[in-house]
Amino acid sequence: MPQPEELVRGFLDAWNSGDMDAVGLLLHADVSHTPPPGWPEPGPFLGRHDVMAHFAHLREAFRADTAHAVAEAEIPESGFE
Repeated sequence: MPQPEELVRGFLDAWNSGDMDAVGLLLHADVSHTPPPGWPEPGPFLGRHDVMAHFAHLREAFRADTAHAVAEAEIPESGFE
């Protein structure tokens, strides 16, 4: 079984390369995703289909951006702006 760090790296690599099929394969069928406070689409997004639909929207909106891991301590208390 992959370690959490390997899963995060795999997710970020897939996301950053635009391989949304690979992103979807990393998600459990019953995944849930709640964006940070202040995010325009508050969620929660429940299940692989809904989460991937949300991720597809994000990918379209932020096509040129890449994702990277940050420590929880680096996230402002107010969330992302």
